[in-house]
Amino acid sequence: MGFQQGQIFRESLVKAFDAFKNYPDIRKLRPKLIPQGIFFLLAAKKSRKWFEPTLRKLAPNQAERIHGISDGSGISQNLIYLLCSTELLLTKKTYDIPIIDACTSISYDKTKTERGHAMVSRNFDYRYMVVPHLRIRKNSPNNGLQNYDVTASPLPGTFNGINEKGVFIGTDEVSAIKEVVPNNALPASILIQESLEYATSSQEVFEYFKQQHRGSSNSVMVNDPSGDMFVMEYTSKRIIKRSPLKNYIHATNHFISEELKEVDMPSNAIYTKTAGPLAGIRIQESTYTRYQTAGLRLDSQEVFSIDEMKSLLSDHSATSNGILDRNCLCRHGPIMTSASSMIFDLESMDAWISFGSPCKNEYIHHKITF
Repeated sequence: MGFQQGQIFRESLVKAFDAFKNYPDIRKLRPKLIPQGIFFLLAAKKSRKWFEPTLRKLAPNQAERIHGISDGSGISQNLIYLLCSTELLLTKKTYDIPIIDACTSISYDKTKTERGHAMVSRNFDYRYMVVPHLRIRKNSPNNGLQNYDVTASPLPGTFNGINEKGVFIGTDEVSAIKEVVPNNALPASILIQESLEYATSSQEVFEYFKQQHRGSSNSVMVNDPSGDMFVMEYTSKRIIKRSPLKNYIHATNHFISEELKEVDMPSNAIYTKTAGPLAGIRIQESTYTRYQTAGLRLDSQEVFSIDEMKSLLSDHSATSNGILDRNCLCRHGPIMTSASSMIFDLESMDAWISFGSPCKNEYIHHKITF
Protein backbone atom coordinates (compact mmCIF):
# COMPACT_ATOMS: atom_id res chain seq x y z
CA MET A 1 0.00 0.00 0.00
CA GLY A 2 2.81 2.38 0.86
CA PHE A 3 4.60 1.67 -2.42
CA GLN A 4 1.43 2.44 -4.40
CA GLN A 5 0.86 5.60 -2.36
CA GLY A 6 4.43 6.74 -3.09
CA GLN A 7 4.05 6.03 -6.80
CA ILE A 8 0.64 7.61 -7.29
CA PHE A 9 1.24 10.68 -5.10
CA ARG A 10 4.91 11.19 -6.00
CA GLU A 11 4.52 14.64 -7.58
CA SER A 12 2.51 15.86 -4.59
CA LEU A 13 5.05 14.37 -2.17
CA VAL A 14 7.94 16.27 -3.76
CA LYS A 15 6.01 19.55 -3.67
CA ALA A 16 4.79 18.87 -0.12
CA PHE A 17 8.34 18.52 1.20
CA ASP A 18 9.41 21.71 -0.59
CA ALA A 19 6.54 23.54 1.11
CA PHE A 20 7.34 21.86 4.42
CA LYS A 21 10.89 23.26 4.40
CA ASN A 22 9.43 26.76 4.41
CA TYR A 23 6.74 26.05 7.00
CA PRO A 24 7.01 28.95 9.50
CA ASP A 25 7.04 26.78 12.63
CA ILE A 26 9.74 24.51 11.18
CA ARG A 27 11.89 27.50 10.32
CA LYS A 28 11.57 28.74 13.91
CA LEU A 29 13.15 25.49 15.13
CA ARG A 30 16.39 26.13 13.17
CA PRO A 31 19.40 27.45 15.12
CA LYS A 32 20.55 30.74 13.58
CA LEU A 33 24.05 29.55 12.68
CA ILE A 34 22.95 26.46 10.72
CA PRO A 35 21.89 26.91 7.05
CA GLN A 36 18.32 25.85 6.33
CA GLY A 37 19.26 23.04 3.93
CA ILE A 38 21.74 21.44 6.33
CA PHE A 39 19.35 21.85 9.26
CA PHE A 40 16.59 20.09 7.32
CA LEU A 41 18.82 17.08 6.46
CA LEU A 42 20.12 16.80 10.02
CA ALA A 43 16.60 17.10 11.44
CA ALA A 44 15.34 14.37 9.09
CA LYS A 45 18.13 11.98 10.10
CA LYS A 46 17.58 12.66 13.79
CA SER A 47 13.80 12.27 13.46
CA ARG A 48 14.12 8.82 11.96
CA LYS A 49 16.64 7.73 14.61
CA TRP A 50 14.28 8.99 17.32
CA PHE A 51 10.87 7.96 15.94
CA GLU A 52 11.43 4.76 13.93
CA PRO A 53 12.06 2.47 16.95
CA THR A 54 8.85 3.73 18.58
CA LEU A 55 6.83 3.23 15.40
CA ARG A 56 8.23 -0.25 14.73
CA LYS A 57 7.41 -1.27 18.28
CA LEU A 58 3.95 0.27 18.66
CA ALA A 59 2.62 0.44 15.07
CA PRO A 60 4.76 -1.77 12.80
CA ASN A 61 2.28 -1.67 9.92
CA GLN A 62 2.76 2.09 9.65
CA ALA A 63 6.56 1.75 9.75
CA GLU A 64 6.29 -0.69 6.84
CA ARG A 65 4.07 1.78 5.01
CA ILE A 66 6.70 4.53 5.37
CA HIS A 67 9.24 2.13 3.85
CA GLY A 68 6.87 1.55 0.94
CA ILE A 69 6.09 5.26 0.44
CA SER A 70 9.83 5.89 0.25
CA ASP A 71 10.43 3.08 -2.26
CA GLY A 72 7.48 4.12 -4.40
CA SER A 73 8.30 7.84 -4.50
CA GLY A 74 12.09 7.81 -4.33
CA ILE A 75 11.93 10.15 -1.33
CA SER A 76 14.16 9.37 1.65
CA GLN A 77 12.56 7.58 4.60
CA ASN A 78 14.30 10.19 6.76
CA LEU A 79 12.12 12.94 5.28
CA ILE A 80 8.92 10.98 5.80
CA TYR A 81 9.88 10.27 9.41
CA LEU A 82 10.59 13.97 9.87
CA LEU A 83 7.10 14.85 8.71
CA CYS A 84 5.48 12.25 10.96
CA SER A 85 7.51 13.18 14.03
CA THR A 86 6.83 16.87 13.46
CA GLU A 87 3.23 16.24 14.48
CA LEU A 88 4.63 15.56 17.96
CA LEU A 89 7.31 18.27 17.87
CA LEU A 90 4.86 21.02 16.93
CA THR A 91 2.53 19.85 19.67
CA LYS A 92 5.37 20.47 22.11
CA LYS A 93 6.05 23.88 20.61
CA THR A 94 2.43 24.94 21.00
CA TYR A 95 2.97 24.86 24.75
CA ASP A 96 4.88 28.11 24.28
CA ILE A 97 3.31 29.47 21.08
CA PRO A 98 -0.06 27.73 20.68
CA ILE A 99 -1.28 28.19 17.11
CA ILE A 100 -3.13 24.95 16.37
CA ASP A 101 -6.73 25.94 17.03
CA ALA A 102 -8.69 24.35 14.24
CA CYS A 103 -11.23 21.67 13.18
CA THR A 104 -14.91 21.21 14.01
CA SER A 105 -16.53 17.76 14.25
CA ILE A 106 -20.20 16.78 14.66
CA SER A 107 -21.81 13.36 15.14
CA TYR A 108 -25.55 12.92 14.53
CA ASP A 109 -27.82 10.29 16.04
CA LYS A 110 -30.22 8.57 13.64
CA THR A 111 -33.07 10.72 14.98
CA LYS A 112 -31.15 13.89 14.04
CA THR A 113 -30.71 13.13 10.32
CA GLU A 114 -33.22 13.23 7.48
CA ARG A 115 -31.83 9.91 6.23
CA GLY A 116 -32.43 8.22 9.59
CA HIS A 117 -28.82 7.06 9.69
CA ALA A 118 -25.91 7.72 12.05
CA MET A 119 -23.78 10.39 10.37
CA VAL A 120 -20.74 12.61 10.89
CA SER A 121 -19.83 16.01 9.44
CA ARG A 122 -16.49 17.69 9.87
CA ASN A 123 -14.23 20.55 8.81
CA PHE A 124 -10.53 19.70 8.89
CA ASP A 125 -8.80 23.06 9.36
CA TYR A 126 -5.10 23.65 8.93
CA ARG A 127 -2.52 25.89 7.29
CA TYR A 128 -3.05 26.77 3.64
CA MET A 129 0.08 24.86 2.62
CA VAL A 130 -1.63 21.49 3.24
CA VAL A 131 -4.61 21.98 0.89
CA PRO A 132 -2.85 21.08 -2.43
CA HIS A 133 -1.51 17.90 -0.87
CA LEU A 134 -4.71 16.43 0.57
CA ARG A 135 -5.89 13.22 -1.08
CA ILE A 136 -8.68 10.67 -0.74
CA ARG A 137 -7.12 7.27 -0.06
CA LYS A 138 -8.50 3.73 0.08
CA ASN A 139 -6.50 1.27 2.20
CA SER A 140 -6.72 -2.53 1.93
CA PRO A 141 -4.26 -4.05 4.43
CA ASN A 142 -3.66 -7.79 4.30
CA ASN A 143 -3.89 -8.07 8.06
CA GLY A 144 -6.60 -5.56 8.92
CA LEU A 145 -9.86 -3.86 7.96
CA GLN A 146 -10.19 -1.89 4.75
CA ASN A 147 -10.64 1.83 5.27
CA TYR A 148 -11.16 5.09 3.42
CA ASP A 149 -9.72 8.41 4.50
CA VAL A 150 -8.75 11.98 3.68
CA THR A 151 -5.05 12.51 4.36
CA ALA A 152 -1.94 14.40 3.29
CA SER A 153 -0.09 12.63 0.48
CA PRO A 154 3.17 11.88 2.40
CA LEU A 155 1.56 10.55 5.59
CA PRO A 156 1.17 6.87 6.51
CA GLY A 157 -1.66 7.88 8.87
CA THR A 158 -4.71 10.13 8.72
CA PHE A 159 -6.70 12.68 10.72
CA ASN A 160 -10.14 11.45 9.56
CA GLY A 161 -11.48 8.26 8.05
CA ILE A 162 -14.02 5.41 8.04
CA ASN A 163 -13.49 1.66 7.84
CA GLU A 164 -15.46 -1.19 6.29
CA LYS A 165 -17.44 -1.66 9.53
CA GLY A 166 -18.67 1.94 9.30
CA VAL A 167 -16.52 3.14 12.22
CA PHE A 168 -15.61 6.82 11.80
CA ILE A 169 -12.73 8.58 13.60
CA GLY A 170 -11.67 12.23 13.30
CA THR A 171 -9.48 14.38 15.52
CA ASP A 172 -9.41 17.99 16.73
CA GLU A 173 -6.15 19.08 18.38
CA VAL A 174 -6.18 20.64 21.85
CA SER A 175 -3.42 22.72 23.45
CA ALA A 176 -3.11 21.04 26.84
CA ILE A 177 -0.08 22.94 28.11
CA LYS A 178 0.17 21.45 31.60
CA GLU A 179 1.34 17.97 30.63
CA VAL A 180 4.68 17.04 29.08
CA VAL A 181 4.51 14.96 25.88
CA PRO A 182 6.60 11.76 26.14
CA ASN A 183 9.16 10.97 23.45
CA ASN A 184 8.22 7.29 22.96
CA ALA A 185 4.61 7.88 21.90
CA LEU A 186 2.41 7.98 18.80
CA PRO A 187 0.81 11.01 17.12
CA ALA A 188 -2.95 11.12 16.56
CA SER A 189 -2.66 10.38 12.82
CA ILE A 190 -0.97 7.02 13.51
CA LEU A 191 -3.37 6.11 16.33
CA ILE A 192 -6.35 6.79 14.05
CA GLN A 193 -4.91 4.76 11.16
CA GLU A 194 -4.18 1.82 13.44
CA SER A 195 -7.71 2.02 14.89
CA LEU A 196 -9.30 2.08 11.44
CA GLU A 197 -7.44 -1.12 10.58
CA TYR A 198 -8.52 -2.83 13.79
CA ALA A 199 -11.74 -1.56 15.38
CA THR A 200 -15.13 -3.09 14.51
CA SER A 201 -17.03 -0.71 16.80
CA SER A 202 -16.73 2.65 18.55
CA GLN A 203 -16.03 0.92 21.85
CA GLU A 204 -13.04 -0.93 20.38
CA VAL A 205 -11.60 2.44 19.29
CA PHE A 206 -11.82 3.70 22.85
CA GLU A 207 -10.20 0.57 24.27
CA TYR A 208 -7.35 0.84 21.76
CA PHE A 209 -6.65 4.51 22.50
CA LYS A 210 -6.86 3.87 26.23
CA GLN A 211 -4.05 1.32 26.19
CA GLN A 212 -1.74 3.07 23.70
CA HIS A 213 1.18 5.47 24.16
CA ARG A 214 -0.50 8.76 23.22
CA GLY A 215 1.80 11.57 22.14
CA SER A 216 -0.48 14.60 21.90
CA SER A 217 -3.65 16.18 23.30
CA ASN A 218 -6.83 15.74 21.28
CA SER A 219 -10.60 15.58 21.15
CA VAL A 220 -11.34 12.61 18.90
CA MET A 221 -14.82 12.11 17.42
CA VAL A 222 -15.94 8.48 17.18
CA ASN A 223 -19.18 7.06 15.76
CA ASP A 224 -20.39 3.82 14.19
CA PRO A 225 -23.53 2.62 12.34
CA SER A 226 -25.25 1.67 15.61
CA GLY A 227 -25.06 5.32 16.69
CA ASP A 228 -22.56 4.66 19.50
CA MET A 229 -21.03 8.13 19.37
CA PHE A 230 -18.73 9.95 21.76
CA VAL A 231 -15.70 12.20 21.96
CA MET A 232 -12.46 10.88 23.39
CA GLU A 233 -10.73 13.70 25.22
CA TYR A 234 -7.16 12.74 25.98
CA THR A 235 -3.63 13.75 26.83
CA SER A 236 -0.59 11.51 27.16
CA LYS A 237 -1.63 10.65 30.73
CA ARG A 238 -5.44 10.86 30.80
CA ILE A 239 -8.32 9.79 28.59
CA ILE A 240 -12.09 10.05 29.10
CA LYS A 241 -15.14 9.27 26.99
CA ARG A 242 -17.44 12.31 26.69
CA SER A 243 -20.91 10.98 25.87
CA PRO A 244 -23.70 12.95 24.13
CA LEU A 245 -26.30 14.74 26.25
CA LYS A 246 -28.60 15.16 23.24
CA ASN A 247 -29.08 13.44 19.89
CA TYR A 248 -25.80 14.91 18.65
CA ILE A 249 -22.34 15.60 20.00
CA HIS A 250 -19.72 18.05 18.74
CA ALA A 251 -16.12 19.04 19.37
CA THR A 252 -13.73 21.85 18.52
CA ASN A 253 -10.34 22.48 20.14
CA HIS A 254 -10.81 22.65 23.87
CA PHE A 255 -11.70 20.12 26.54
CA ILE A 256 -15.30 20.05 27.80
CA SER A 257 -14.97 17.41 30.52
CA GLU A 258 -14.19 18.58 34.03
CA GLU A 259 -11.50 15.90 34.33
CA LEU A 260 -9.36 17.48 31.61
CA LYS A 261 -10.22 21.17 31.81
CA GLU A 262 -7.50 21.68 34.41
CA VAL A 263 -4.72 20.83 31.92
CA ASP A 264 -6.17 22.80 29.01
CA MET A 265 -5.00 26.17 27.77
CA PRO A 266 -6.27 28.88 30.19
CA SER A 267 -9.37 30.55 28.77
CA ASN A 268 -7.82 34.02 29.22
CA ALA A 269 -4.43 33.24 27.60
CA ILE A 270 -3.38 35.72 24.89
CA TYR A 271 -1.26 35.17 21.78
CA THR A 272 2.18 36.76 22.03
CA LYS A 273 3.83 38.87 19.32
CA THR A 274 5.48 35.72 17.92
CA ALA A 275 2.03 34.66 16.64
CA GLY A 276 2.05 37.37 13.96
CA PRO A 277 -1.43 38.64 13.00
CA LEU A 278 -2.96 36.82 15.97
CA ALA A 279 -0.88 38.75 18.53
CA GLY A 280 -3.02 40.11 21.37
CA ILE A 281 -6.03 37.89 20.60
CA ARG A 282 -7.40 35.42 23.14
CA ILE A 283 -6.09 31.99 22.16
CA GLN A 284 -9.26 30.10 23.05
CA GLU A 285 -11.61 32.63 21.43
CA SER A 286 -11.99 30.70 18.17
CA THR A 287 -12.58 27.24 19.62
CA TYR A 288 -15.16 28.47 22.15
CA THR A 289 -16.98 30.56 19.53
CA ARG A 290 -17.10 27.74 16.99
CA TYR A 291 -18.34 25.30 19.63
CA GLN A 292 -21.13 27.70 20.64
CA THR A 293 -22.11 28.50 17.04
CA ALA A 294 -22.42 24.83 16.11
CA GLY A 295 -24.37 24.03 19.28
CA LEU A 296 -26.89 26.83 18.71
CA ARG A 297 -27.57 25.74 15.15
CA LEU A 298 -27.81 22.08 16.12
CA ASP A 299 -30.29 22.94 18.90
CA SER A 300 -32.42 25.13 16.66
CA GLN A 301 -33.18 22.43 14.07
CA GLU A 302 -34.86 19.09 14.65
CA VAL A 303 -33.30 17.10 11.79
CA PHE A 304 -30.55 17.77 9.25
CA SER A 305 -30.48 16.95 5.55
CA ILE A 306 -27.21 16.69 3.62
CA ASP A 307 -27.65 20.25 2.32
CA GLU A 308 -28.27 21.51 5.85
CA MET A 309 -25.11 19.79 7.07
CA LYS A 310 -23.20 21.51 4.27
CA SER A 311 -24.75 24.83 5.29
CA LEU A 312 -23.65 24.30 8.90
CA LEU A 313 -20.06 23.54 7.87
CA SER A 314 -20.12 26.69 5.68
CA ASP A 315 -21.37 28.93 8.52
CA HIS A 316 -20.01 32.51 8.70
CA SER A 317 -22.28 33.91 11.37
CA ALA A 318 -19.59 34.49 14.03
CA THR A 319 -17.63 37.73 14.27
CA SER A 320 -13.88 37.44 14.13
CA ASN A 321 -12.39 40.48 15.86
CA GLY A 322 -10.87 41.81 12.66
CA ILE A 323 -9.20 38.51 11.72
CA LEU A 324 -11.20 37.28 8.74
CA ASP A 325 -13.30 34.19 9.55
CA ARG A 326 -11.08 33.01 12.38
CA ASN A 327 -14.05 32.37 14.65
CA CYS A 328 -16.32 30.92 11.95
CA LEU A 329 -16.99 27.24 11.32
CA CYS A 330 -15.90 27.85 7.72
CA ARG A 331 -12.45 29.39 7.81
CA HIS A 332 -10.22 31.13 5.30
CA GLY A 333 -8.35 33.64 7.38
CA PRO A 334 -4.70 34.79 7.31
CA ILE A 335 -3.28 31.61 8.89
CA MET A 336 -5.84 28.79 9.12
CA THR A 337 -8.28 27.59 6.49
CA SER A 338 -10.89 24.86 6.25
CA ALA A 339 -8.58 22.61 4.25
CA SER A 340 -11.23 19.94 3.66
CA SER A 341 -14.86 19.43 4.60
CA MET A 342 -16.61 16.08 4.75
CA ILE A 343 -19.91 14.35 5.52
CA PHE A 344 -20.16 10.58 6.05
CA ASP A 345 -23.25 8.37 6.20
CA LEU A 346 -22.02 5.48 8.35
CA GLU A 347 -24.74 3.07 7.23
CA SER A 348 -25.03 3.65 3.48
CA MET A 349 -21.30 4.41 3.10
CA ASP A 350 -21.94 7.63 1.19
CA ALA A 351 -19.47 10.49 1.54
CA TRP A 352 -19.53 14.13 0.43
CA ILE A 353 -16.07 15.71 0.40
CA SER A 354 -14.74 19.13 -0.60
CA PHE A 355 -11.22 20.54 -0.55
CA GLY A 356 -10.73 24.13 0.57
CA SER A 357 -13.29 26.29 2.39
CA PRO A 358 -16.73 24.65 1.97
CA CYS A 359 -18.49 27.97 1.26
CA LYS A 360 -16.38 28.33 -1.90
CA ASN A 361 -15.88 24.75 -3.08
CA GLU A 362 -18.21 22.03 -4.32
CA TYR A 363 -18.82 18.84 -2.35
CA ILE A 364 -18.26 15.74 -4.50
CA HIS A 365 -20.36 12.67 -3.72
CA HIS A 366 -18.42 9.41 -3.27
CA LYS A 367 -19.93 5.96 -2.90
CA ILE A 368 -17.55 4.02 -0.66
CA THR A 369 -17.11 0.40 -1.68
CA PHE A 370 -14.88 -2.21 -0.11
